[in-house]
Amino acid sequence: LCVVSMTLSIIIYYFCRPMMKPGHTTTGAVICGLGFSIAGEVLNRIFDRFLTWRMQAENWRTEVEREDAAILRTAVFKIVNSYFGISFVAFMANRLPSFLLSKSVLAAFRCPEWQCMPVAQGVFTATFVSMTIFRIVEEKVIPILKRLWIDYVNNASLRKAAKSKVVKLPMEEQLELGKCKPITFLYETVVIQFGFIAMFGTLFPMAAVTALPLNLIFLRSHAQDLLVSYQRPAYQCAADIGTWQSVLNLFATLSIVSNSCLVGLTAHSVYFYHANMTLVDRLWAVAILEHILFVAKILIENLIVTDAHKIVDAYENREELKRQMLEKEGLQEDQFKTEA
Repeated sequence: LCVVSMTLSIIIYYFCRPMMKPGHTTTGAVICGLGFSIAGEVLNRIFDRFLTWRMQAENWRTEVEREDAAILRTAVFKIVNSYFGISFVAFMANRLPSFLLSKSVLAAFRCPEWQCMPVAQGVFTATFVSMTIFRIVEEKVIPILKRLWIDYVNNASLRKAAKSKVVKLPMEEQLELGKCKPITFLYETVVIQFGFIAMFGTLFPMAAVTALPLNLIFLRSHAQDLLVSYQRPAYQCAADIGTWQSVLNLFATLSIVSNSCLVGLTAHSVYFYHANMTLVDRLWAVAILEHILFVAKILIENLIVTDAHKIVDAYENREELKRQMLEKEGLQEDQFKTEA
């Protein structure tokens, strides 16, 4: 399926490329982005069904190993399915190997006037917005329509059998509620969105600002659905988010490489500051920028305490030190507390 996804992305870009003219790439880029989104959603549905069948056929020692394997497979496919099309436009359309393809084929894939930055911006914006709309439809619109249809069918059959108005008990209404989606599904949508924003934020800087209010709305909406729209899910205990944490760390690393390449190679704005730069000079600039950002990432990771136990221990040590100092001076902590 990964090969199918990559092939479809290349085919979609190939057919949309004639719509992109020098200085007027918006129409073709938007249609290309919509094509990437639609093809990605279809392949996602196929993959989810295939993964469910495959995981049921396999025998894992523990449920944790099974969940980690499912998350890893999902992450690998979703990364390829979601990001390959944009990566192809931004990094490969102008740099296809000439020894494998003819000049006419290379010209058919090449961005207008070698300017891939505006094309990538249009493709990313259309893909990001359309995938957000698909998420709203999938998580909100479809469940409501499905619930209304089930209620209509059930009530119609009951009215026909009883030949009177049907009154349901609260337990019957609870049984008709749908089952809650697994928590991995919620992580999946958020992690994929984070990958878009982190790795291609240079193409659409407003993506993070756009995603923040939507995520806040979805957070409250998921809590509301959990209370009133779905059956109570079975309790599951987990120490952390599992393999998703590794995927987030991977995105954080890839984002440095992708954004550095977007600024140094895809965009030609560097020529406004250094007009005599060669391709080798640009590669050196990208490498230096990457190393600076990697050093900053390592420093930030080591400065931020991620273990809550260390924070609690440090707080308790400071409280104990404060108590000992007060006892040494013959004071009590209650003397410094204001009465309510």
